[in-house]
Amino acid sequence: MKTLTVTLSDETAEKLAEHAAENGKSAEEWAARVVEEAFDDSWLVDLSPEDRAAIEEGLAQADRGEFASEEEVSAAYDRFRS
Repeated sequence: MKTLTVTLSDETAEKLAEHAAENGKSAEEWAARVVEEAFDDSWLVDLSPEDRAAIEEGLAQADRGEFASEEEVSAAYDRFRS
């Protein structure tokens, strides 16, 4: 195991500490978990072909600069909240 020192803004450090406390972990333990999960792509294995195709299309749209408007995003969130 390796030790790494990082510099965070006060706001980010506070958020990290809050999330850690909510999950019964120290800020250091929570930060290590978050970083490890950022590089864990094992969830990709469980994707259906349809989900994989939808993700690939979304990435292609982003590469082309095609993004949803703020109104479209709000409407989508509203549909999921209902």
